[in-house]
Amino acid sequence: MKKQAKNLLLAMGLAGALTTAAAAELQGPLRVTVPFEFNAGQAVLPAGQYSIERHVTPGMLLIRGLTTGSSIYVCVVPAEGNASDPRARMVFNRYGDHYFLTQVWSAGGGTGARLPKSKREREMSASVRPQRVILASWR
Repeated sequence: MKKQAKNLLLAMGLAGALTTAAAAELQGPLRVTVPFEFNAGQAVLPAGQYSIERHVTPGMLLIRGLTTGSSIYVCVVPAEGNASDPRARMVFNRYGDHYFLTQVWSAGGGTGARLPKSKREREMSASVRPQRVILASWR
């Protein structure tokens, strides 16, 4: 009985820590104009204006197309960055004319979210070094 209680407390503590870390990954919605088609997770999204918000489910972001009307959810992991960067922003890896969303950062730069590389991006990165493209939020 003591072992079960100890395991339950440990699990609750771990869940709380993960929820706190995930909650810190993005503070408030970002609004960004993306001038190119891009990949986010397994989806390919057209150029346009987007809103990016933290979903109530830890580890998920909602990417909503403001000009297209479409929405997708992507899995993310919390990230810590340079707190001296004041811009909220989206970061892409560019391989030729293919863009992959890799990071989303809140204003202040200290908290953000990273998207895992998709199978397609892993294949492309095996032969080509990506260029980094950063788009600032206009909130």
